[in-house]
Amino acid sequence: LFTIPVFEASIAMQDLLAVTRKNNAVVIANSAAMLVHIAVGIAIIPGHLGVGAALASLAGELVGLLLLAGFVWHGTRLFPFSGRMLVPLLGGVFMYAAILLSTREHWAIQAGLGVLVYAIAMALLRAMTHNEISRIWQYLKRLVHFGSSAP
Repeated sequence: LFTIPVFEASIAMQDLLAVTRKNNAVVIANSAAMLVHIAVGIAIIPGHLGVGAALASLAGELVGLLLLAGFVWHGTRLFPFSGRMLVPLLGGVFMYAAILLSTREHWAIQAGLGVLVYAIAMALLRAMTHNEISRIWQYLKRLVHFGSSAP
């Protein structure tokens, strides 16, 4: 489950590199990610089975994402994480929080709840424009400030 947000952010970064005609960078990053995925998998899957496969997948995706971010930064000198790339990672934070809050539940219920929260967070975050998010943030700041004022 934790690989999904990293994978989606990686896809968004690959799209950005493809649009800027840096297809070689995408191939290099994906090849390195695949090699890490396979190497980590060979090392830890025999001892950890499914958890090892999940960790190998996450390690490969993280390496790919970091390499893609480096290629974007090198080519544009801009911070590579735009809103389109941060939304899946923020959705992943919400998913992780939902899973942590449901620790007493069966693992299948935890996973289902995590996926549901991730899907809802992604739909809401992608539907909001930057202006809407900043207006919500300003409202929350005013609300907290109003609540903390003395009578």
